[in-house]
Amino acid sequence: MDADEIALLAETAEHVFAGDDPERMVAELAEAGIGDPVADPAVAAALLGTQGRVVGRSTLLDLALAGDDHAGGVRVVLPLPGTWRPPGSRDGGAIDVDGIVLIPEKATRYLVHTGSHVVPVAPEALHGGPVEGFDPGLGAHRVIGTLPSGAAAERAWHRVVGTGRRAIAHELAGAGQRALDLAIEYVGTRHQFGRPIAAAQAVRHRLVDAHVGLEAARAALDAIPADPGGELGALTVKALAGRAALAAVAAAQQLCGAMGFTAEHPLHAVVRRAYLLDSLFGCAEDLEPEIGALLAARGARSAPLVAL
Repeated sequence: MDADEIALLAETAEHVFAGDDPERMVAELAEAGIGDPVADPAVAAALLGTQGRVVGRSTLLDLALAGDDHAGGVRVVLPLPGTWRPPGSRDGGAIDVDGIVLIPEKATRYLVHTGSHVVPVAPEALHGGPVEGFDPGLGAHRVIGTLPSGAAAERAWHRVVGTGRRAIAHELAGAGQRALDLAIEYVGTRHQFGRPIAAAQAVRHRLVDAHVGLEAARAALDAIPADPGGELGALTVKALAGRAALAAVAAAQQLCGAMGFTAEHPLHAVVRRAYLLDSLFGCAEDLEPEIGALLAARGARSAPLVAL
């Protein structure tokens, strides 16, 4: 797709994500001949980045993770927030399930990964309820149950994790940008001592730091190939995007002050979304040691930053 087509896709996505129909974007992509929203980095940045900025409802993560089973109404059971273990585990002749599903309404089928296989199940086969304390706009529900060990398709879990981390990294970058935009708008209109808050050098430094972090995350997403089997690349982009998004929302909260914590101001929704997204498939704080351990296992050595 060329630049004009990408821009049109992002504009369409912005209107769709703000609506109440979580399946509409799936239908729009099917009509455009796009089955995998993360296969093309430019398409992924346009779609998932826009989803992050709008803080709306989307089934794009399910579409990306479902693989050959992608279709409207399919929901992939994700690991519990803060972990990246498969949500399904075999116990003798049964499969124990404990994970979360995003936007379960109108779901026609759940896909449960066991680490080596994916099992399709009917939504009524699992029970649970909304995940309290997180982002209600994303519709996260915890699902629990025990399934009989039946027909399953082979699918490596590490590839699912890699795809999920890259997709969420795009969305985190979008959410961080939205927080930064809200902060810039606020400090540009809020006055103290007869001048805008944005005139203060300390405020500008905080905004610039957040901007640099987000640009670094987007640059990594552009530069690191979208190889589903590339564990280090997926770890890196997810950790960078998570750290950058959380730094942006922290800066926005500080600069917007008490107003940013009110229900009337849109920042609180961005903060909720950023923290929930960061927790999926491992938060930045947990992934950074994983990156170090992986590099150490490969025998990589860090060069000194400064020659003494």
